[in-house]
Amino acid sequence: MKRSLCWKLLAVVMSFSGCLVASESEWVPAEVGKPQSTYGWGPYTSEGAALSDRALERFGWSLGGGCLLQPHAQALGLYDDNAFLNTRAQGQASQGDFYTIVTPGAMLLYGAPRQDYLFVDYSVDFSTLNATNSNLFDGQNLTAGLGHKGSKSQLSISHQYREVRDIDVQVGSRLKRKTNTTTFGIDDRVTSKTTVGLIGRYMDNRFDESIYSDYRDYMAGGRLSWQMLPKTSLYGQASHGWVDVDEKREAFGSAQYDEVALGIHGRPRPRLETSGQVGVQHRYFEDARVADILREVGSLQIAGEPLELFRSWVNLSAGLRPAVNASGYTVFDTRAEPGISRRLFTDRLTGSLSGVWGRTEYIGAGGGASGAASVSQTYDGRVDSYWGLNANIDYWIGRYWCVGMGYSYINNTSNADTRSGGSQATDMSSYDAGRWMIRVSFNR
Repeated sequence: MKRSLCWKLLAVVMSFSGCLVASESEWVPAEVGKPQSTYGWGPYTSEGAALSDRALERFGWSLGGGCLLQPHAQALGLYDDNAFLNTRAQGQASQGDFYTIVTPGAMLLYGAPRQDYLFVDYSVDFSTLNATNSNLFDGQNLTAGLGHKGSKSQLSISHQYREVRDIDVQVGSRLKRKTNTTTFGIDDRVTSKTTVGLIGRYMDNRFDESIYSDYRDYMAGGRLSWQMLPKTSLYGQASHGWVDVDEKREAFGSAQYDEVALGIHGRPRPRLETSGQVGVQHRYFEDARVADILREVGSLQIAGEPLELFRSWVNLSAGLRPAVNASGYTVFDTRAEPGISRRLFTDRLTGSLSGVWGRTEYIGAGGGASGAASVSQTYDGRVDSYWGLNANIDYWIGRYWCVGMGYSYINNTSNADTRSGGSQATDMSSYDAGRWMIRVSFNR
């Protein structure tokens, strides 16, 4: 069969990898090194640009030549009892709102998720939410990826554009965010158990509201992995990165960082999955008025099936990123997210329960902006503590349709409520909110 142009290009790239070594090892994907993201709220919140094995189980139309078109859709009915995160300290009345989100989309796939593939996935959000500057079109998601796994080499490239209006539980507001994330990874086996590779990442975060600071975070690095078990790899990673606040390298709050980490990926036991890394990051700033930061960072996921009908997991993370609501400050966020799911009475019915416990600390100095004294009095030493619960139950109708319902609760307590900037308190951030959801999905 004649190869398409894209696979000819892929073959040229991979021809640099050299000779073959037979192996059934568990490769370390490029996504393992991705930074911690903001906490997404809701039982059906998901992130990531990787192609899962689930893609081969979906309904689709064959277009010939190994291409598959897979339509998908989701409809949500939501009720937020505090739709705009009005704060307790200000004595504001919580404003509830019921709205719907309908998300149709389609994925074009060529290849197999665990071997060689190309895919493009696009979906659009239509919402009835009654919010400032909102309209029926309320967001979109475009994901594209390329992957190749050979006996000696591996290549993965992915890009995701996400435009969404939702509650940001750490900023403490409903806002519209646009993000572009590109990841790249190439690894080459140098011995039967050792692999060397290069990784790269580019992230661009933009907000519709001008009071929040846009920023870019991009890095390049290398890693060395060792196949400890047939399906488990250990790796060491070193990288250098840049953070541009307001899209300017010299802006107040822009920084560079060096990071080293140790990680694990694979299945050390048949019913246990591990993925992630822990390390140290040294962040230093372009403006000398902002002191260097040295903190432990990482993201570790552990999941397994301890019993026949159960699945449990825990995600642990710690990360640094610019405080988009305070110029010159950096957020250090740590959190734990345990969860459990179980099939109930029948294979078609599944229930899940998860939680989140986190702490957000503001580090730095805000001396570079107008009104800096007010900002400093509010954010110096600011700590937010938050916790939440997610619960959902889903029933599969046949192989492709699913109906479900869920509930989420989030509670944030901030010491910023007791601070004052000038004559008035600023950025009151203690709140709690609940969200009910009903869901119908096809091919998801």
